[in-house]
Amino acid sequence: MNERGVTLIEVLIALGIFAAVNVIAVTAFSIAANGSRQLEEVSDRIAAMERFRGVLRADLHQLVERPVWEAETTRPRPSLMGGPVLEEVIGDDGFEPLLALVRSGWANPGAAEPRAEVQAVTYIWANGQIIRRTRPFLDADIRTPFQDDVLVDGARDVEIAFRIGGRWEEDAGRSANPGDRPLAVRLTFTHDVYGEMEHVFLLGGTL
Repeated sequence: MNERGVTLIEVLIALGIFAAVNVIAVTAFSIAANGSRQLEEVSDRIAAMERFRGVLRADLHQLVERPVWEAETTRPRPSLMGGPVLEEVIGDDGFEPLLALVRSGWANPGAAEPRAEVQAVTYIWANGQIIRRTRPFLDADIRTPFQDDVLVDGARDVEIAFRIGGRWEEDAGRSANPGDRPLAVRLTFTHDVYGEMEHVFLLGGTL
């Protein structure tokens, strides 16, 4: 029997094929990993946007009629106020106030906490973020602490409007006339990823 060994050329060819297959495998793995990471980022952004819509929808659905005192004010504000008139009441302090409301449904089982079951909520726009600001007490003074929850990051050109009397108005709460209460709220902004967005919410509760 005539036996021969493996030649150097055959070894080089085999190494070349192995290297090519290895490059293809590494590239495919990298593409898959990047795709998975991008999909996760997209899913996180969508979830964050849906959370924002769900939280604001719930706040507006549970509106209650309860005037509330803000810090350093001489009279209480209505339970729903928004637009430029709100800035006249609470100031800007480096942010743009969008909407302030009083909502029910703040669970306090057995009245364990020294607070009511209604809550004052303020939506503000600051540094490209739409923020939900809450406080532990319904009425506030200059010492009342607050907690911020960032709902949208990367928001520009934010505008709010209120459906009153068949028209979209920039203010809500300036008039005490019950006929001037809004039926809906529209929030528009330009998002860094999604571009121009418009969100419309109907009001519920007693308003």
